[in-house]
Amino acid sequence: MLVRGELVTRFAAYRHLVLLWGFILAFDAYVLNDLRVSRLEAQRHAVQLATSYVRLVEEHATASFDRTDLVLREVAVLVTPAELRGGLHLPASRVKVVQDGMADAQRGGPGIVSMTVTNAEGRVVVNSLGAPPGNSLADRDYFRTLRHNESSGPVVSRLIRGRVSNKWGIQVARSLTVDGHFAGMVVANMGLNEYFVPFYESLLLPEGTVVTLRDLSHQVAVRYPMVESALDQTVATEEVDKAFAVDQREGRYYRSSVIDGVARELVFRRIGNYPLYAVVGLAEGETLAAWRSSFSRGVAFVVLTAIGAVLATVIVHHKARLEMEVRDNSDKLRMALHAARAATWHWDAGKERLEWTGEIGKLYGKGGPPGTFEEWLDHLVPEDREATAAELERIRRERISDFRMDFRIALPGEQRWLAGIGSLVFAEDGRIAESIGVNIDITPLKLAQAELKAARDVALEAQAEAERASLARSKFLAAASHDLRQPVQSLLLLIEVMKLRLAGTPMEQVTVQMESALDGLRLLLNSLLDISKLDAGVIVPAVEEVPLGQMLDRLAGEYRIRAAEQGLDFRMVPTGVTLHTDAALLERLLRNLLENAIRYTPAGRVLLGCRLSKDWLRIQVVDTGIGIGPEHQEEVFEEFHQVHNAARDRAQGLGLGLAIVRRLAGLLGGRVELLSQPGKGSRFTLILPCR
Repeated sequence: MLVRGELVTRFAAYRHLVLLWGFILAFDAYVLNDLRVSRLEAQRHAVQLATSYVRLVEEHATASFDRTDLVLREVAVLVTPAELRGGLHLPASRVKVVQDGMADAQRGGPGIVSMTVTNAEGRVVVNSLGAPPGNSLADRDYFRTLRHNESSGPVVSRLIRGRVSNKWGIQVARSLTVDGHFAGMVVANMGLNEYFVPFYESLLLPEGTVVTLRDLSHQVAVRYPMVESALDQTVATEEVDKAFAVDQREGRYYRSSVIDGVARELVFRRIGNYPLYAVVGLAEGETLAAWRSSFSRGVAFVVLTAIGAVLATVIVHHKARLEMEVRDNSDKLRMALHAARAATWHWDAGKERLEWTGEIGKLYGKGGPPGTFEEWLDHLVPEDREATAAELERIRRERISDFRMDFRIALPGEQRWLAGIGSLVFAEDGRIAESIGVNIDITPLKLAQAELKAARDVALEAQAEAERASLARSKFLAAASHDLRQPVQSLLLLIEVMKLRLAGTPMEQVTVQMESALDGLRLLLNSLLDISKLDAGVIVPAVEEVPLGQMLDRLAGEYRIRAAEQGLDFRMVPTGVTLHTDAALLERLLRNLLENAIRYTPAGRVLLGCRLSKDWLRIQVVDTGIGIGPEHQEEVFEEFHQVHNAARDRAQGLGLGLAIVRRLAGLLGGRVELLSQPGKGSRFTLILPCR
């Protein structure tokens, strides 16, 4: 029975240690699993980012080649059928006319650095740069393709250096035919450094990212950054062949580059109706850099928690040992009581007489026991006299029958702790009539309690350290959330693509206004790049007086044209309100709301206006679009969540606009409210303080 009791006692002492180790092991498993999940999330984010880039590259290439083809058609009509039948032997006057026409058409093309017209043998007849005729382009692949009627055009070449312009570029060619026969060709050189490189640089690609255009035989046509040794190199890709075989325009794969040896996550996409496809590869070292930092910290955290657990084990073991010593001392104390290490008293208050029994000398020393209450008080150490007297007075006043007090008595060279346990008898008038009780020497117990308290303090400090480590982990996990730098960059790129699409169209008169709007947007770029630091609390709004009416007028001027292109009625309610806020961040927020309103409103109207109350300003964007169901009205403010875009169609955005809107609203001291009904439209309300 004694052995069993000892086992029960030891288990009671160590059960908290078992729970601690169980918690630490479970938490370490959670941390390691979280690292695994975060790696998968980083890889998924890299694929989404690469998909966004490749769609922009594909859209840019398709629009560029289409526009260049239109320019080629314009140049083709400059040569008459009779001249084609005559082998394009043009007099100097006609060469001048055709050359001037080519120069005019070239200026309207996307990055065209030169244009050339050849005869059926590939000899240069006219060049937009004024180069003398006679050079031969018969050895060019695109000339042979057109001459052998493999295609009437446009034919897109790989990246080559123009013989006249001496500039690297992509050649886009179209055949000249008369009476059904090949009579020559017109070719445009789209400059790499003049057109493609500036666009790719404007994407603000992460370090190590590669953009390539390849033909369907996987031969590299364009590579950014430029590596001449990569041109004409065939990069066999089974994943691309399989995707295109089943009419799948887009896909992804993972591979190390044969050119620079860098492992990348690659996403490819077919370019319009051209026999080309675009590939964007994000370097694994860049996409997983944050995760690797998190992994190092996570492993360090696991090691630290294990060390903390070991220290806690030592402390708990020490504490258990001290507790067992206290229990042993308690047993010894009970044995001491039986061995006469206790004395009983009887106090007759009326006679002021204090009587003792037992081995009183062991408690109060050889000086003899106190005979009166006052003599007893004199035996107490000075620090305890006043407190003990006050406690006895409280017991008397409240008529407490049973009591206990611990006090110290002064002996030569030492202090001794005694416990006074007794009962009081009160007279009818409330005075104490008598008291009986016992004094017990509790000095060993007090010493053990002091040691136990010291051990408990050590244990509490260890617990506080563990809590601080947990708080550090929470802050670390919060700092690992994904940044929003790319959505801001994507906005700028989308505006650039929109500008390219408008150029040279019947909406050409809008170009000047778009240029003005783009200048305004470029002024916002530095502020917008800082939005990626919103979650870290780094961005501080630059508060100033903002004439809201001027901002809304400018936005309405831009988006009214876009709305009209989609057959929508755009209205703006004028206002004269002046806000104290950050103009750049506010305009960024409103643009996101207007973009969404126009994108998801197939018919009807869009309204922009504001309402002023006592303390708040409500800026509202209202549309009659497709609406949002109540089950999605909170989720649409989360990253990459789109209600009506399960196929992730790039034309419908990336699902990041409203996530940015919510963060910007909070940064400006406000909030965003949504009221929507499917099929009837939505109303987004930005609520800002009026101060």
